[in-house]
Amino acid sequence: MEHNQGDGIDVADFLKWRLNRRNLLGIAGAGVATGLLSACTGGDTPTAAAKGKSSGQSIVPTPREKTVVIDQGPFSVYNSFNPLIPNGEQYQAGVAQLAKEYLFYLNLATGKLLNWQGKSWSYNATFDEMTLNLDPTVTWSDGKPFTSADVEFTISLMQKNASQVANGEWTKEVTSMTVPDAHTVVFHLDKRDPRFHYNLVCQIISANLLVLPQHVWANQPITTFKNNPPIYTGPYKLQKTIQNLGLFIWEKQPNYWNKSTMDPAPEYVVFRNAPQSDQENENFKNAEIDSPAQSTAYDYAKSLQAQGNKNIIITSFVDSDQRAMIVNCDPSRGALADPRFRYAVSMLIDRQKVIKSVWPVPTTADTYPWPTYPNTKAWENSELANKYKYIREYNPTMAGKMLDQLGIKKGAGGKRQLNGKALSLQVITPQSSSGTQAQEYIVGQLLAEELTKLGIPASVKQLSTAVYNTRVAKGQYDIRSEWFGGALLDQYQLYEQLNSKLYYEPIGTNALSGDNMRFKDAAFDTLVEKMALSSPTAASSKPTYDQALEQFFIQQPVITYLQTVYTHVFNTTYWTGWPTNDNLYNVPSDWWGQFMFVIGALKPAGGH
Repeated sequence: MEHNQGDGIDVADFLKWRLNRRNLLGIAGAGVATGLLSACTGGDTPTAAAKGKSSGQSIVPTPREKTVVIDQGPFSVYNSFNPLIPNGEQYQAGVAQLAKEYLFYLNLATGKLLNWQGKSWSYNATFDEMTLNLDPTVTWSDGKPFTSADVEFTISLMQKNASQVANGEWTKEVTSMTVPDAHTVVFHLDKRDPRFHYNLVCQIISANLLVLPQHVWANQPITTFKNNPPIYTGPYKLQKTIQNLGLFIWEKQPNYWNKSTMDPAPEYVVFRNAPQSDQENENFKNAEIDSPAQSTAYDYAKSLQAQGNKNIIITSFVDSDQRAMIVNCDPSRGALADPRFRYAVSMLIDRQKVIKSVWPVPTTADTYPWPTYPNTKAWENSELANKYKYIREYNPTMAGKMLDQLGIKKGAGGKRQLNGKALSLQVITPQSSSGTQAQEYIVGQLLAEELTKLGIPASVKQLSTAVYNTRVAKGQYDIRSEWFGGALLDQYQLYEQLNSKLYYEPIGTNALSGDNMRFKDAAFDTLVEKMALSSPTAASSKPTYDQALEQFFIQQPVITYLQTVYTHVFNTTYWTGWPTNDNLYNVPSDWWGQFMFVIGALKPAGGH
């Protein structure tokens, strides 16, 4: 067997040690399982690890006190770091969190926009030309300067390979580029677009524009180039991957360009392909990892806290996607195409029941069709929200009256009919990655039960990802129970995808982007088109935004019902400075691009 070598680590010896330890764990499996059960129930005296002490063991071939260990996954690509092609890289294994950097970042935890590789942008008066100014101190990890030539090269590469490159459609808007100097790029656009700079901002995991080093990528075949090791501008570089251990080992970049702003304390960061829950929980308890990935982590972290482990932190964060019921709004769908039917669906969702009994962590019901972040609060309009509050309240009686008004009345046997035909509906939901019934499925069941009680027989079906995506793309469904997102920098990001003039496709035809709920409303289209031409920061734009929000409430093309809150758990035995509910200084999600700033804020705790 061939092993990676280098940097003073005897990997072969480490693998031998790991194998011996695994054998011991296998022999003592019954004892380990018993110990875990006791830890969860509190039946035994807490072990040293449960009290917050490290076991002294390591699952990584780097000094534990110098290493942050993050569980993620599942990983399948270990030798390629090509971000332009499908399955070209394992983005959540550290490359997107430690090596890649972007021109600008949106910190959704604080609502602030951060200049990074880029210093600023500006538009001309007609918003068809945008000037980007780069930070002149940025360098690639191999020491080469980061310049406007790299930006121009990357855009041109994406344009020339539009049919092969993932997420390259937006580059068609650029008709030409001017490069006045090494740190300035002027984009000439084919239309008025006051939001072109959104392509340069890392909003969640990445930005549309990831600048590539021209000196590395020039003349490379993009569909086969491995980009291994990856050359980017971030504070860490790849040391090695160890596939049979599921490890990506990242080493601190000694000549990082932005050390004066962020000089991370960890010498190494290891992303590990997460094992099964019981093994991961044991690793977490023993401080062998700093942050777990499995769905059991939240409950297990709570049990450790209850046993007195002071090193365990549980941090909550609102995800960018809300949970929602999406009704097929196509004009051919009869009752479903009427907004009053969608009101009835909304009134049949018992939001408080879902919050208390279904969603696994504390959260809140939705008021607006966007996630609640510091920067989105400025978009709120309490007068409009209160005007349509009744639609968001659980009220089966009112829902029944809505159906009566639509002519969907009960016939023989209490079954509702429209134009003499009995109605029945199906709620579809995507299959859970864990193989269990996800919360979206359970909420779909609750809605189906409410519809059935009102006289519309309904069922819920969990579909494989491939089947689900096909039916959504073709519009072959009644109601979807899943997630929905879109507005982070600007409400227009939500409304634009509902513009039927851009995205509507008849049922049976693939809606590959945009309006896959088949929504058509001429008044809404007019507002969205007006919004597209106006600056999102201009005071004169606010009336149009408010009108669009009201039209959204009136039409209810998407029924959001709760804010998606996820929890992130950390063990502070070796590292402190993780985001907490009291100090949520940045996004705690270790699969987001912003996680780089979390690593940059950590300090050694001493470990013991």
